[in-house]
Amino acid sequence: MSSRRPERVESLIGEIVGSLLVSGKLKDHRISPFATVTCVKVSSDFAYAKIGISCFDGAAKAKKSVVGLNSAKGIIQRELAQKMRLRNTPVLTFFADSSLEEGYLINKKIEELLIESPVSDK
Repeated sequence: MSSRRPERVESLIGEIVGSLLVSGKLKDHRISPFATVTCVKVSSDFAYAKIGISCFDGAAKAKKSVVGLNSAKGIIQRELAQKMRLRNTPVLTFFADSSLEEGYLINKKIEELLIESPVSDK
């Protein structure tokens, strides 16, 4: 088995779930139209997959979207089974990923520090 296979499976799962979010096939009012897949991690035996979800309109919407996605995971798993060629379809777990928001805040603080104390060239 290739050592890059988990990465390829994670990438494919992210693409399929992302296309389901964009296409509007998931008709749950809790899922934000601005929800996006940020990360996918599969177990070593491909039995489980954790999918990080982030929303451009805030962490509260991301948490609400996760609830909607967890209730629609049967539909998502069926789509994965049809489009992926694996023996078993991974059991999906969605979680709200706040890493993008945290990264933005860190960058903002760094910019503020650079403005307050400019670096002098000596």
